[in-house]
Amino acid sequence: MNQVLKLMLLGMMLIKGAELKSQTHQAYEAAEQLYKDKKYEECKSALAVILAEQGTHHDSTLAATYKLNGDLFLKKYSLKETVEQYEKADSIYEKLGKRHAEKRLNVVNKIGICYAQQDNLIMTAKYFQQAYDIAVATFEADDLNVGKATNNLSTVYLYLGDFDESLKYFYKSAEIKEKFVDENPMPLGKTYENISTIYGQINQMGEAERYLQKAGQLYQKDSVASKQTLLGYYLNLAGFYLESERVDEALSQLEKGDALSEDYKADKLEVLILHRLFGEAHLQKENFAKAIEYFNETKSLVKKFDVGLNEMGAVYTHMAGIYAKQGDNAKTLESLASARDAILQNYKKPHKNYLGILQKQIFILLKIDELDQAEEMIVEYKTHFEARNESLAKDLLFSNLKMGLHSAKLNFALASYRQNTSEALLDKGIASADEVIAFQDKVLETIGDKDSKLYFFSTAYSNFSTAIYFLLQKHKRTAEQSYLEKAFLLAEKTKYYSLRERRGLRFPKLENSVPKDLVENEKQAKIMLSQVISRYENKLETESDPDQMLGLINQIDSLKTVHKTAIQKLAEASPLLANYINSEQTFALHEAQQYFQDKDRVYVSYFLSGNDLLSENYAFVLQEGGLRCVNLPTVKDSLDQSIVALLESLKLDLNTPKLESQMRDYEKPSSKLYASLIASLDLEGDNGIVFNLHERLHSIPFEALLNKEANKFLIQEQPVAYTYSLTSLLDADRMEYDEALLCC
Repeated sequence: MNQVLKLMLLGMMLIKGAELKSQTHQAYEAAEQLYKDKKYEECKSALAVILAEQGTHHDSTLAATYKLNGDLFLKKYSLKETVEQYEKADSIYEKLGKRHAEKRLNVVNKIGICYAQQDNLIMTAKYFQQAYDIAVATFEADDLNVGKATNNLSTVYLYLGDFDESLKYFYKSAEIKEKFVDENPMPLGKTYENISTIYGQINQMGEAERYLQKAGQLYQKDSVASKQTLLGYYLNLAGFYLESERVDEALSQLEKGDALSEDYKADKLEVLILHRLFGEAHLQKENFAKAIEYFNETKSLVKKFDVGLNEMGAVYTHMAGIYAKQGDNAKTLESLASARDAILQNYKKPHKNYLGILQKQIFILLKIDELDQAEEMIVEYKTHFEARNESLAKDLLFSNLKMGLHSAKLNFALASYRQNTSEALLDKGIASADEVIAFQDKVLETIGDKDSKLYFFSTAYSNFSTAIYFLLQKHKRTAEQSYLEKAFLLAEKTKYYSLRERRGLRFPKLENSVPKDLVENEKQAKIMLSQVISRYENKLETESDPDQMLGLINQIDSLKTVHKTAIQKLAEASPLLANYINSEQTFALHEAQQYFQDKDRVYVSYFLSGNDLLSENYAFVLQEGGLRCVNLPTVKDSLDQSIVALLESLKLDLNTPKLESQMRDYEKPSSKLYASLIASLDLEGDNGIVFNLHERLHSIPFEALLNKEANKFLIQEQPVAYTYSLTSLLDADRMEYDEALLCC
C-alpha cells in the first residue's frame, strides 16, 4: 500500500473516530437533558447504557456520566452511592489534567458537601482542602472559584472550632466575591451569613447581627437568585432575634417574609418554617391563642405539601407546653403523644432527635404534676440513651443527651420534693444536684458548636437554680451555716458560668510575646481532638462495634490529655490566658467578709431562678455580721414588668407635647423595684453597697431606684458600686504594685 493511500485511510479513520466520539458525547447530552427535564428514571437508563459501553466513550464523557449519576443518587439522598460516583468522576478528571480542573473542582466540592451532610468532619476537611488547593493552583487569586473554595475551607475551620482561622478565610472569600457583587450578589451574601454565624458562636451578637443585615441588603437586590434566598434570610434573622428574646424584631422579619409574593415562596419547607416561627414568636409573647393558630397552620402545611415532617415533633411539643400553662392536662398529654409519634416516623428511639423530644416532654409532665408518667419517661430515656453507647465515654465529652438525663433526674427530684417536702426527698435532691453540677464542671471545656453552648448554659443555669433551692431548704430546716455558704458559692459560680457564656468559651487574645510554636501546638492538638470526637459522634447514630467505640473513646481520652498539656504550656507563657483559665478560683468566705468590713461596704449578690418549676429569687447579703439570704418578694413576671416599665419611662422624647407629665412616669416602677430589691434586704446604715447583679437586673440603673417614703434615690442614700465577680474583686485587692512604676 503506497504512502498516499495510507494517509487517506488514516484520515478516514480519524474522521470516523471523531464522529463516533461526537455521537457518544451526544448520548451523554441527551441523558443530561432528561435530567434537566426531571425525567430521572429515563436519565438513569441512558447513563447505564453509556457506562455499559465504556470502551467507545471519551474519558471526559465517562467522568461527566459518573458525576451526573452521582447527582441522581443525591436526589434520593443516597449519600454513600453519591460519593462513590463522584469519586470515580474525580479520579478521571484528575488524569485529564488542568483542562478539566474547573469540572474537577466542582466534583471535589460536592464530595466535601456530601460528607458534611453526614457530619463526617475528617472527610469534609480533606475534600474542601483539596478543592482549595485545586482552585489556587488553577485560577487567579481573585477568581470567583478561589473565593468559593476559600469559603468552604473557612467552614471546615468553623466546624473545628478554630474561629480565628475561619474568620480569616471568610474575609478572604468576601474580598474576592466583592469584585463580582454586581454580577451576582448572592455568593457574597452567603459569606456574610457565614461570618455572622462565627460571631454568633463567640457571642459577639452585635457583629453577628451586622453581618446578617449586610447579607440581607444583598439579598434584597432584584435578581432571579434573590427569589431563592430572601425568604430564607428573613427566617434566619427572625430566628436570630428569637434566640436573643427580641420578639418584636423577630415578628417584624417574619411579617416581611410573609408579605413576599409567591415567586419567593417556591420552597415549601421555608413557608412551613415561617408559620412555625410565627407560632414560636407568639409563644414567647405568651399570646397563646395566636401561637396555637400558627402551629395548627404548620400542621396543615405539612400534610398539604408533604414536607417538614421533622418539624412536627417540635410543633406538638410547643402546643403541649401551652396547654400545660393553660391547665388543660388532657390536651397536653394528647399533644405529647402526637409529638412522639411524629418523631418516630423518621427516627429510631435511640436517635438524638427522639431523645431530645423526650427531654422537653419530661419537663412538661413535671409542670403538670404527672410525676408517674414523667418517671416512666425518664426510665425510657435512660434505656434508649444507654443503647447509644454514650455511657462508655465516662464524661469524657459534653453530651446534650447525657446532660439532659442528669437534668431530668434533678427536676424529677425537685417536683417530688415540692409535692412531699420530706427530709429524705430533700437529701436525695441535694445528692442529684451534686452529681449534675460535677458533670457540668467536668465537660465545660469540651463544648464545641453554638447549639450545644446554648443548651449547656441554659440547662446549667436551671440546674444551679434547683441546687441552690435545695441547699437553702436544707439550711432553713437545720440552721446549719454550711448549707447557706454552699448555696452562696453556687450562686457565685453561676456568675462565673455567665461570664464564660458571654465570652463564647473563647480564649482571650494572646500576647505577641507568646511563642508561635506553642500556639500552633495547641491548635493542632485541638484539631486532632475535634476530628476524633467527630468520628465518635458520627458512629453514635449507627449500630457500631462496642470495641471500635471503646477504641475511639481511648483516643479521645489520650488526645484530651495532649490538648490539656498544650494549653498549660500556653498558659505558662501567657499571663492573660493563665488568668482566664484560673478565673474560677474558690475563695474563703471569711476573707471576703473581712474585705467588705475593711472597705466599710455591704456586698449584695442577686440570684434569679432559671428553672420554670421554681418562682423563688434571692439576694445574698455579706456584711460585718456575716452571710444571710433574703427571699425577694417578687415573682419573675412581676419583676420583668417593672424592669420594662422603668426602662421605657427613662426613654424621653424631648419633642413630645406631654413631656412634663411623662417626666414622673419612672416613679411607680422605680419605687416598686426599690421595695422588692432594696427595702426587702433590711440594710442598716449608709456605708455603701457593692452589687453583683444577675440576668435582667443588669439592665437596671440601681442608683435611680426610688425610696418613696424618704423621697430619695438610692444614690442619695449611700454609695453604689458594681462587680461581675467576687473572685476578681478579691484578686485585684491581693495584687501588689511596684510603687516606683506608678504615676503621681
